[in-house]
Amino acid sequence: MQISTPSPLVVAIHDHHTALEQKLTEYAGQFDAGGDQFDASWLAELLTQLSSLLTEELLPHAQGEERVLYPALDPVIAQHGSPTATMRVDHEYLTSFIQQATTLAGKLRSVGRSERPAIAVQLQQVLGQLQTLLSVHLAKEERVYLPLVEQYFSSDEQQRLLGELHEAAPQTPRATGGHELLDVRSLPPAQRHSLIFARFAALAPGD
Repeated sequence: MQISTPSPLVVAIHDHHTALEQKLTEYAGQFDAGGDQFDASWLAELLTQLSSLLTEELLPHAQGEERVLYPALDPVIAQHGSPTATMRVDHEYLTSFIQQATTLAGKLRSVGRSERPAIAVQLQQVLGQLQTLLSVHLAKEERVYLPLVEQYFSSDEQQRLLGELHEAAPQTPRATGGHELLDVRSLPPAQRHSLIFARFAALAPGD
């Protein structure tokens, strides 16, 4: 029985990813207390460290991968992988954020007044993560995939895909009890998320 171990390159990249993510999470957590509670000298040091992480570690890491790793992987993905696999990972995280937001929204409706602020903060954080990921995901579709659709698919093929997309989408439940139904399926993808977030933010308690 053979036990495979990750290569030194994979281990190094994974460890660097983990370290960057942990550092950024730690710094973000420091700011949760609110800027008015910071000692001036401590805040200055924290901002210096954060700036160093962003400009001297995180940005060079991304630039290095774009110059070296991604070009090396392009032909391998074309032969052995799936060019859309990363988009499916996005959908996995989008689904998780949506489930978290739905759960927190349900709690916010049912808890007492004293518990609402903490849950509202959690919901705001999850919605922020969701909005950021969704914006990036839609930008990738708009800038990479849709131009390819227009260039390499005939009008008939595009119409067929559009019909299949509508058929594959779950049916929107009908509104009941006098509630308004928001159906964004007819809108361009880039316009949907901003409308959804705006309408969600405008909901009254119990809506």
